[in-house]
Amino acid sequence: MTESTERPRRRLYVLHRWIGLLFALLGMLVFFSGAVATFHHELDMWASRGERFVAPEDAPSFDFDEAYRVASAGVDPKYLHQVDVFAGDGRPLQFFFHEHIPDGMDVQEIGVTRDLDPATLAIVDERVGDGTVAFRPRPANALSRFFIDLHIFLLLPETLGLIATGFAGFALLLLIGTGTLVHRPTAEKLGRRPRTHRKRLFVGDLHTLVGSWSLPFTVIVALTGTFFSFAGVVLVPVVAMVAFDGDQEALVRAVVGKVQVAESDEVASLDPIVNDALDRSDGARFVRVGLDHWGERDATATVALVEPSPFGDTPINYVYDGHTGAFVQEKPLLGTQPSLSNTLLGLVADLHFGTLLGLLTKLLWGLLGFATCALAATGLLIYVARRRDADDAASRFVRAMTVALSGGLPLATGAAFLGWIGAYAAGADDPRTAMTWVFLSTLGLCACLGAVTRVRPALAVTWGAAGVSLLFAVVLAPLATRTSFASTWASAALRHTLIVDASLVFIGVSFVVGAVLARRSWRMRAFDAGLAGPSEANETPNTEWSDDIEVPQLGGTQEGST
Repeated sequence: MTESTERPRRRLYVLHRWIGLLFALLGMLVFFSGAVATFHHELDMWASRGERFVAPEDAPSFDFDEAYRVASAGVDPKYLHQVDVFAGDGRPLQFFFHEHIPDGMDVQEIGVTRDLDPATLAIVDERVGDGTVAFRPRPANALSRFFIDLHIFLLLPETLGLIATGFAGFALLLLIGTGTLVHRPTAEKLGRRPRTHRKRLFVGDLHTLVGSWSLPFTVIVALTGTFFSFAGVVLVPVVAMVAFDGDQEALVRAVVGKVQVAESDEVASLDPIVNDALDRSDGARFVRVGLDHWGERDATATVALVEPSPFGDTPINYVYDGHTGAFVQEKPLLGTQPSLSNTLLGLVADLHFGTLLGLLTKLLWGLLGFATCALAATGLLIYVARRRDADDAASRFVRAMTVALSGGLPLATGAAFLGWIGAYAAGADDPRTAMTWVFLSTLGLCACLGAVTRVRPALAVTWGAAGVSLLFAVVLAPLATRTSFASTWASAALRHTLIVDASLVFIGVSFVVGAVLARRSWRMRAFDAGLAGPSEANETPNTEWSDDIEVPQLGGTQEGST
């Protein structure tokens, strides 16, 4: 290739490298937590094996009107016009009585939340406040919620977190574009095994191979994730300001749409409404009923259900007259009639959350999410290998980040599992606080380890500790939840518990084996920023920018060369 064609490619490589270094932390946190959060339902079932509630439709003699009467007793009447009732797999029936309060350009939902045991109609928990308090997870569900919050908000305040994840998605799109132009995925590279005769070539080939195979997934997730992050903090406020004088609630009402019913002062019974929805859907699972303007002259009830399928669950929304209880229509998510926008939004959600084909895409999305983390890790290792002889502050920082993300992130995840187990066993109301401190502290300690020692032994230590922590989580979880093997075997959560336990054991053993290999295998020595001696350094060709396509530099000195 000529100098004129290669010079722009070198510049793209420099841009690719710096974007990767600047956004490696955010991007890897988002993708790693997203891969874990893909299995949030399985984690919920695993964590709540000792605290499960029967579903309303399975509870004998359950009556929705009686449940509503018990839950609403003593609630301020101003909260009774907007009511949401949620049912989760194994969770109590959650009633959220609230009102909408304008807060600048935003709208706050303030009210009272009460959790009911569907079998006994006993109130098991009550919370008063805004949505963050109302929807605070139960201790058993805090494990999955922690990883969901980490994925969406990066443990930051909501608005700042959405902006951060949005920029992380945008940076990933830039990385995809520059990486594609630099590494140029081809059919030959897709089928080529990583070369092992030189260590940097091995890491470079692995980086290109993982990036090429995961390219469609990373493009899809980056695009849809950026849309979801910026939609709430940028798109909605801007459109509301332009078309609705800043009234976001009016915008939401216009987009979602409200089905009109004849005005009346009557109030319908809830139990016939929910039973009709279950009969009409033929086997669907009850998820939610929303009472809009309940007790007022334009009241409606919307029953949300999920129809299970091996190829992805199908959401269903039935609207009922809030005065007569008569069925009105099936309602799409946006508007009141089926439309292309509904289809597209559903497709975007299915593609991002991996629910397009049910369990199949969920497993694939989880594996590809972890593969994308490996892509970031190998990119950092390439840069560390280039600066093997440097010991300045920048090199130590990159080594610290490499160890923190490549080894510390799995270890911090295992530590978060153990933090949840400890907080749950201690009776904490919200184990996420303990999990956050343990997670961040572990990442920080791993970063310090990477800054003061060589990369290869640091990775061996963190991988080994990560594997051990995950194995301990499998052993200690039944003790924390106070469940025996026999009770777990007889529970409805058995399948999910066995799946999560088997996965944690497999991953834990894999990390332990990886730790052993990191100490013994000569191929892993490329991960060590300070191991290469003068003779090994001289074996590396004088290349400026590419590890898998070696192009002689046009001038100057190679970064970190001897």
